Amino acid sequence: MLRNYCHNKNFLSIFRVPWFIYQSWFVGSTMLSYADHFGEKLAWFFGITSPKYYYELEEFKKMQEDEATRKEKQETEMHGWTTKDEVEKVVEAPPTINDSVKP
Repeated sequence: MLRNYCHNKNFLSIFRVPWFIYQSWFVGSTMLSYADHFGEKLAWFFGITSPKYYYELEEFKKMQEDEATRKEKQETEMHGWTTKDEVEKVVEAPPTINDSVKP
């Protein structure tokens, strides 16, 4: 009885499409995981696991640190000294009422 049911044309056409989709998905995902795994192993073997511009990023970080230390050192050396702009700001005062009246 089961044999007659399985040979029915509608039964085979109903279950072939989902089975084929499942098998395609399973094979594709398995192949992708294997390719990813072997790609990582090849990259490690050839030594290309670091980012493309890693050395430039490290140099940029080093330059930022050097700039920060230079500014800090300059601030400690210039403590108490004023620049020309600061002196002009201090010297220039708004006119008072007594200055505008002449005897």
